Amino acid sequence: MGMLDQSAPPGNPDRYQWVGLQQKAAWHGFWTADKFSFDTDLIDLKRNMTPEEIQFALRSLAAVAQIEVKVKKFWAFLGMQIKDDVITGGAITMAGLEEIHNDAYKTLFRKAMLTAIMEKALEVPAIAGRVNYLTKHSVPVYALNPAKQTAYSVILFTIFVEYVSLFVPFANILRLNAERNVLKDTARQVKYTRNEETLHAMFGAGIIHEMRKEYPELFDAELEARVREEAMEAFKAECNLIDWMFEGYDSDPDHNADVMKNYVKERFNEGLEMIGYAPIFNVDSELSAKTFWMKVGVYATPKVDFFNDDPASYTQGDTNNDDDF
Repeated sequence: MGMLDQSAPPGNPDRYQWVGLQQKAAWHGFWTADKFSFDTDLIDLKRNMTPEEIQFALRSLAAVAQIEVKVKKFWAFLGMQIKDDVITGGAITMAGLEEIHNDAYKTLFRKAMLTAIMEKALEVPAIAGRVNYLTKHSVPVYALNPAKQTAYSVILFTIFVEYVSLFVPFANILRLNAERNVLKDTARQVKYTRNEETLHAMFGAGIIHEMRKEYPELFDAELEARVREEAMEAFKAECNLIDWMFEGYDSDPDHNADVMKNYVKERFNEGLEMIGYAPIFNVDSELSAKTFWMKVGVYATPKVDFFNDDPASYTQGDTNNDDDF
């Protein structure tokens, strides 16, 4: 019997030991919005950034807000489909992190007096248009097959929302911080959430790997074809968003719309491979080299936080002036 049918009896060895490791990683990196004042960020927005940089930053933050404030409820409800207590416990842990993210970005927007601007930005077609793909995981495509619907939902949420949707705007903020030494608190908050989104994606991929072993019949050619088709549509939506974020911003030749569209292709490919599917996009290796620093930031050995003797994130090996605070 698999995770969709019953939980392991009390006292039995944990059949999903990796979940506990991910929970401990989440708890060890605990943080809240109280860590940041955003005072210097507000000064940057008022005095130290060009109009083009401000627009670029605000549009990138709007793309983050759409996810962190508006979309993320999936993990909180996953226990309604999965009966195993260990997986459900992991989902509850991930949902708790999402609430921290929700509060953190609301706090940022409030302190920087950006709430009204963010709400208006969410109505822009490039932002509103990607809601269609970001919420497809909740559409009952397999209403007559709840198990397959669960697999489909976890796949789409893991790849589209957790692994892809936030990483271009994250990169934009971190790049501004590295090159212009602005938005320091915002950048550190982005680093924390970036690393936790990676943890969430790993959790979702872990669920899919277990389901492949327990319910192999669910992962047929039809499901793979549907996921690949959805990924192609999602890529188009992300490209529209990238064009909007970079509109009027061309001061950084190594960080432009073409570079970030290639980065999105790379993220989609990696996400598909994480859950056992082949990549579908052709990636330009020269352009990929320009975003390698994002991989270093996520997967490098943890460093100690400048403001705290304890590591406050899972990995903070960013090469982009991470300690120049």
